Amino acid sequence: MTEDDIFLFGSGTKPYTAVGVMRAVEAGRVGLDDAAAPLVDKALRRVGANTTLAALFGPRARLVTLRQLLHMSSGIADFDYPAFDDALLQAGVAKRVHTPLEFVLGAAAVKPPFICEPGSCVSYSSTNYVLLGLVLLALDDSAQAWHPPIPHP
Repeated sequence: MTEDDIFLFGSGTKPYTAVGVMRAVEAGRVGLDDAAAPLVDKALRRVGANTTLAALFGPRARLVTLRQLLHMSSGIADFDYPAFDDALLQAGVAKRVHTPLEFVLGAAAVKPPFICEPGSCVSYSSTNYVLLGLVLLALDDSAQAWHPPIPHP
């Protein structure tokens, strides 16, 4: 491998995200049955998005809990679909830094944005863990926004 090789590591971050959320639960900062929307909305503001989870995914998004995101039972659609993936992997685009907001907006573009009512099904959706990452951003009082790393020359 070289620094020019491209590979997808997205799902490899899920265990780290889950541990971060569970540490916040253990510390009493959040509860597993807390609504995710208020925290996601706080993080969306920090990354400069002028929107809310409900505005992106509809009113059902207000019902989604942290537990449902962890268990992939939120019902929120996955951003991982061919047209979105193809756009990310195009030459010239693949090496640029992609923000969490980009993935949330990709998921919000899926119609319908929910594949089932929150808590009524289990379906693999990486969107759940991107949203949990935003929850962690909201809980980190020292973080003002998400900033991509400085690219290598």
